[in-house]
Amino acid sequence: MTGTMIERVEVITGFRRRRRWSVEEKLRIVGESFRPGASVSSVARRHELNANQLFTWRRLAREGSLGGGGAGSDLVPVRVMSEAPGGATASPGTAEISFPNGCRLSVATGIEGAALRRLASALLAAG
Repeated sequence: MTGTMIERVEVITGFRRRRRWSVEEKLRIVGESFRPGASVSSVARRHELNANQLFTWRRLAREGSLGGGGAGSDLVPVRVMSEAPGGATASPGTAEISFPNGCRLSVATGIEGAALRRLASALLAAG
């Protein structure tokens, strides 16, 4: 028996460059991954990303570091309620924020964004 080997050769005619995602695209994808019932891996696959890359973007968004910290770079899921839990109502001109870790924050609605971000980061880290 004569041995003939058939060998597969792949010819690469060009090169594939890394995809560059704009800050807006990253924020949109991260926001999609935070929607209730969303799976990080399915969102990543839909956008042809590795799940670990999306997890990194999510972490950076929580830290306020995704996209250089410009306006609109911080994402958190929000649920607007007309009444506070237990039937209590918030005072006019104040907002109450409940975090997933159980912490709650009541602030004046006119609070400066940077101050609110620092308070929210501290409470998230505490939980």
